Amino acid sequence: MTNHVLASNYIDSKKLPWVPTGLGGMETKLCKVNPITGQYIVLTKSPGGDQNVPAHLHHGTVIVYTIQGKWKYVEDEWVSGPGDVVFEPSGSLHRPVAISQDEEVITFTIIDGALEFKDEDGNTLFTSNWQTTLEKYHEYCAKKGIEPVDVTRF
Repeated sequence: MTNHVLASNYIDSKKLPWVPTGLGGMETKLCKVNPITGQYIVLTKSPGGDQNVPAHLHHGTVIVYTIQGKWKYVEDEWVSGPGDVVFEPSGSLHRPVAISQDEEVITFTIIDGALEFKDEDGNTLFTSNWQTTLEKYHEYCAKKGIEPVDVTRF
């Protein structure tokens, strides 16, 4: 009998480039994309003291695991530090800020659906999803002469 179980995917994140997002010095490593469900997984890195990221609305759930540094949402009292997990429900709107002043904030983030970035008046600036993030990754790799890793493979 043939085993029809899909193989696990291993991602060596050291082989993935940090791609600038254009959001207050934030960079991402796109680790995995599921074009069927719209889920994508990124490592994010933000400079300490960074407060230039606009508010964003979640079209799906997001799970954030903090690896390094401390951050929070302007709208909340908690502070997330190394080892903490934040679950963000679909429909939530908030603006992240780094609490750490002297070290970068690094997170592992699982995003379902899109993030809609808003200005201070609530107008949509742009929307980020698996497609736009994958496109930005491929554009960056082409610009830098890097062979992209197929992060969509199952």
